[in-house]
Parts: sequence; C-alpha cells; structure tokens
Amino acid sequence: MAREVVRCPRCGHINPAWRNTCEREGCPTSLMGVPSYPEEAPPDAEEAPSGEASSGPRPSSGSGEKAQGVGPTVVRASRVGETVGIEAEGQLVLVHLSTGARLRVTGDSLLGREGTVGLEFFVSFRTVSRRHAHLRRTGPGRWTVTDAKSTHGTYVNGERLSPGVPKELRSGDILKLADQSFVVNLT
Repeated sequence: MAREVVRCPRCGHINPAWRNTCEREGCPTSLMGVPSYPEEAPPDAEEAPSGEASSGPRPSSGSGEKAQGVGPTVVRASRVGETVGIEAEGQLVLVHLSTGARLRVTGDSLLGREGTVGLEFFVSFRTVSRRHAHLRRTGPGRWTVTDAKSTHGTYVNGERLSPGVPKELRSGDILKLADQSFVVNLT
C-alpha cells in the first residue's frame, strides 16, 4: 500500500499525511485542509491558469478523494467536527481529537502501529499496540470495532471493550485506543 503524503502549499516539501505542519525547518506552514495522495503515484500537475507557474503535483481534486486502487486515505481537517466529503456510502472516518487528522476506512482493517490503516500516524503513539483493534464493515453504513488483546485497551464512549468481543459503532461515538481518542463518522 502506498504511503500517504501531503505537499506543503508554501515550500513544496512532501510530508507524511498525518502531519499538521510542514516538517521542513523554517517552514511553519499549516497543512490543515490540504488533501493527501499516494507517494508512489503523485497526481499529475494541474496547469496553472493564465501562464502562472504551477506549484507542482497536486491531488486531482481539492476534496482529498481516494485514488482508484489505493488503500485508505488520510485527509487533513481544518477543524474537529467538520463534515468530510466522502465518495461512497458505507465508509468510516476517524477524526483524531488532538490533531484533527482524519483516517478514512473503506473496508475491514487493523488499527495499530503495525495496522493496515494510518500506520504512519499510529507509529508515533507508543501506548497504541502494534495490533490494537479490528474494524469490520458489517453492512451498509454499519461497522464494529473489536479489541485485539491490546495492552492499554480499546474504549467506546468510555466503556472498555473485552478482547475479541465486537462493539457496534455509531456516528458521534468516541473511540479510544489506549490514550488516543477519535470521533467516529459513518456515512
């Protein structure tokens, strides 16, 4: 699966998609609201209007849609609670309460430092287990979360889940992996 990246609109530096600000020294530019794209397949540069210079490759649309055949996409949020434009029904978006980063899930996934969704995002959180929790789509717009015997636990709305026992998620639920909290958005 391609690593998701975001290009700084000011300096053009390529950053991991979970970053809130450009990591290049001396460039404190916010990356909030800048859509991500797969690193291995950067989108074609858009032609600049009326002879202006192009700022380089950009995602093909401003809404951060997932490219065909590419895994989950991290979409930057300008503020927590903001509505996300999602291209298909039945997806799940987790909004990290501390950073506003959005993890879009389109199918059954493993969350954690060695997971299938947000791997580069979770790797910096040592309290999140390598294989922390499973997300499963159980029907249109219906998802469950199951703790995968994590060390520090998985919680839904403050209730600790028993390992191996699925819990249905609803929009607005607070999903907590160890000490990392997310708002659940379902389509």
